[in-house]
Amino acid sequence: MAKSKAKAVNFSITKSPKPAITQSVAALIVSDGLFILLVFLMIGIRNALGLTTTLAMLIFAIFVVKAIITTVGIYMILRNWLGISYYVMDGQLVIKSSIKQAMSSTRNLRELRNVQAGNKYFGSYEQKYGNVVLEFSTGASKENITLRGVENPELVGKRLMDHSIHAH
Repeated sequence: MAKSKAKAVNFSITKSPKPAITQSVAALIVSDGLFILLVFLMIGIRNALGLTTTLAMLIFAIFVVKAIITTVGIYMILRNWLGISYYVMDGQLVIKSSIKQAMSSTRNLRELRNVQAGNKYFGSYEQKYGNVVLEFSTGASKENITLRGVENPELVGKRLMDHSIHAH
């Protein structure tokens, strides 16, 4: 009776938006810092190279390139963080990607052999989010899957391991 009850337990693994926000802010700070450094460098050498009106055009061109790179970088960060969801359904770990095409992959929790949970991001220890690394094994093959930006990674790791034990 307990075995069928354990199989019926389905749950969603909550991702925290905090890592995506932190990485986006860091990308903005780095790109703005590099832009300011380049502007000061160009202003410093303008007299030696005889740049006057060309300087304004170069600064504008660098700003446009910086804006494009920053936008693409933040898009990639948000896509990686917010475009993937995790949940457990019928003894399976489901990883669903919702960017462009709805794709999903599943892993049987009976094959789960080891779980490592940790807070590897700056400030994540106090914020209670981090990664959960799952080791799956089927015979001779092993595969590690990392669930990124998970709220309460230690609790999620324990729930997944408990769920895999009850799935046997």
